[in-house]
Amino acid sequence: MKRREINSRITGQLRELREQAGLTQDQAGFHLGLTGVKRRDSVSEYELGTSPPGPDRREPFIRYLLVPLKLREDPARFATIWNEVMVGEWGWMQLTDEELRRFGVPRVHVPGDDRPGPPPPKRPPARPFPGLYSFGAQDADVFSGVTARPPSWYSRSSASPS
Repeated sequence: MKRREINSRITGQLRELREQAGLTQDQAGFHLGLTGVKRRDSVSEYELGTSPPGPDRREPFIRYLLVPLKLREDPARFATIWNEVMVGEWGWMQLTDEELRRFGVPRVHVPGDDRPGPPPPKRPPARPFPGLYSFGAQDADVFSGVTARPPSWYSRSSASPS
């Protein structure tokens, strides 16, 4: 099976972000959960686009982008990087609603993400209280003969202050 060419200009955004955050490749590898002497080499391969990470690196990459690379402060940039690099170049799936919720990432629409935005919050339908201010002809017999006098147990003398 022939491997698809990866655009190193696009994956190079990872290197730019890492350098802006002041991290070395070794530190980036640590944040991605990579171990051993080849951790710097793996990060270099990801940034150059020579070898994309496997899907088992998905969650560590989400955390890496959000915290050490500080993209939690810029959700639009996070979404753009995810769509261009992880989805467009590495062939990963879009972030699921569950992942967005779990990692506290707001959904931001970026070109290339054709999924609909989040549904509006569900609210119960507004219902008037039954019978409140709505008496119709069908209720006329219920109220016939009703007078507006106080109940038998109520007396004016007990209601008056002494």
